[in-house]
Amino acid sequence: MISNLTILKNFVRINRLYSTSNSPIETLLYAKIGIIELCGWIEETMDAIVLDVSQRSLRTQAHRVYIERQIIKNTHGFEYEAHFQKCLWELLGLKEFKIWRLK
Repeated sequence: MISNLTILKNFVRINRLYSTSNSPIETLLYAKIGIIELCGWIEETMDAIVLDVSQRSLRTQAHRVYIERQIIKNTHGFEYEAHFQKCLWELLGLKEFKIWRLK
């Protein structure tokens, strides 16, 4: 997982480049780089949470490997319902969670 300090340092660098740029196209590109950096951090953090929970709650190494290789590795994105919630359902077996959430 990317540390908070690393992401903050990257944002300071990107912001410095953004603020000192005289070109509208460059400022747009630096803004996009910042968004990409943040999205990557969010996705890695979500993966780390699922991996940490699996290591704490699953008893067998085979199940931990399954979560890491089949669930986390095959999930690309960071939308809550489509990606993160799905990983948690697989990990924790929260089949009723969606019904509970709608109430």
